[in-house]
Amino acid sequence: MFDKRPCWAEEEEYAHLKTEANLHVWAWEFLRRDSLYHSDYADFCSRSPKEKERRYYDPPRKKDETEQAWKHRCGVELDVPFKIFNLGRYMARRWMLEDMYDPNLDYGEGVRFCTVNEGVPKIVETLSDCEPFFDHVEDYGENGVGFEYEKINENFMVVVYDLTRGYGPQQDIAKTVFE
Repeated sequence: MFDKRPCWAEEEEYAHLKTEANLHVWAWEFLRRDSLYHSDYADFCSRSPKEKERRYYDPPRKKDETEQAWKHRCGVELDVPFKIFNLGRYMARRWMLEDMYDPNLDYGEGVRFCTVNEGVPKIVETLSDCEPFFDHVEDYGENGVGFEYEKINENFMVVVYDLTRGYGPQQDIAKTVFE
C-alpha cells in the first residue's frame, strides 16, 4: 500500500529537503514513515464511505442529546469552542494533521498540519478521547495493548491542558463547566 516512500539510503531522494526545509516539511517526512501513522491510515482507508462521513463531536455529545441541544450546551452554557469532524479529520487530530493523508504524498501535495493543540483545554468523557494526548498509546493499558475504552465514571472529570500555552485562560474555560 505504501511503496512510494523514499529510500533512506538514497541521498538524491531527499534533495527537496535542501530547499524546502521548513518544520512542517520535516515533520511530514518523519510522520509519513511512522508505523503507527501507517496503521491509522490503513484503518481509515479500510472504512466504508458511510463510516468516513459519520459525524464526531468535540466536546462529545451526551447520550440522546440532539445536535442542536449539543451546540446550545457548548456555545451558550459552557462557552467552549466546539467542532464537528468527519472520520478523517477526527483520526488526524492524533497526528496534528487537518486530515488523514496518504504517506506516499510529498508535503507539497496538499498535506496540512492543524493549529497546535486546537481546542485545549479539553474535557474528555471516555479514555479513548485521551489517546491523542499520549505519545505512545501502545504502552498503556492491559498488557500494553492500548486503553480499555470505557466511559469515565460520571462522578469524575478528566481535563487536558496544553502545557505549552498559558494556564490561566485555559483554566477559565475549564471553570465554566462547574458553573
